[in-house]
Amino acid sequence: MLRLHDPSGDRRYIVHDGEVFGEQNGRISRRDRLKPPPTALLEAAADIEKNHDPRTPGTTSGSIRGGARLNDVEKQEFEGSGTAAQRTLLEEHLSFFDPRGTGRITLADNFKAWRALGFPVVKSIFQTLSSSLIFGSGGVITIAAIGKRRPKAPTGVYDQRGYLDKARWQQLRSALEAASNAGTLSLDKARQVVAAQARLGLVPKRQFESLYAVCQRLNGGPSITVTQVEWLYDGSLLWKAAAQLAAKAAR
Repeated sequence: MLRLHDPSGDRRYIVHDGEVFGEQNGRISRRDRLKPPPTALLEAAADIEKNHDPRTPGTTSGSIRGGARLNDVEKQEFEGSGTAAQRTLLEEHLSFFDPRGTGRITLADNFKAWRALGFPVVKSIFQTLSSSLIFGSGGVITIAAIGKRRPKAPTGVYDQRGYLDKARWQQLRSALEAASNAGTLSLDKARQVVAAQARLGLVPKRQFESLYAVCQRLNGGPSITVTQVEWLYDGSLLWKAAAQLAAKAAR
């Protein structure tokens, strides 16, 4: 079950077994089958499944954007009253820590994800335990519930519902671009730009530091690119980072 987004009409879909289900009042359920299924969406889904990792948000096929496969919790919702047509940006981001698609992040999932991002063992253990303590219960983080525990709109780029505020995102992107050298910023400069955009609390500040640490490993030095920040806000950054780091390690 693969999420798709057609930006031309700003419509969202789920494709499964040659069938397409369309958004109704912000949700999609099995009852929302489109007849006949739009060929362009079936072709986009087949292309993403064949040529990309379909667990990764932000993949594209032509003008169609993939939104990753449904996790087990979303599948149950789809069979019932319907699952949200659009994941929040935080849910997209956290899908990396749930590669099995259960909708929950165990301690083992959490630890393996940090290791895949290049963090050493001790740091990965610390990141796992601290995030589980802040966001989880009994060592397990439920993705659908994490938004309730996270501070609201620390930079304003996420709105109160957890979706992208396009005006605030463009403001942040423009500030990063203006401070960059051909699209690249030192981490110190990036910190200054973000600090000028918002006053970050302890948890968001630590999350940004984790972002900077990932990009430092990717770039081989203390820098971050505007493109990498774009990946953060389409949910694909951690997937792409892990893939690139694995490719470097294999050379």
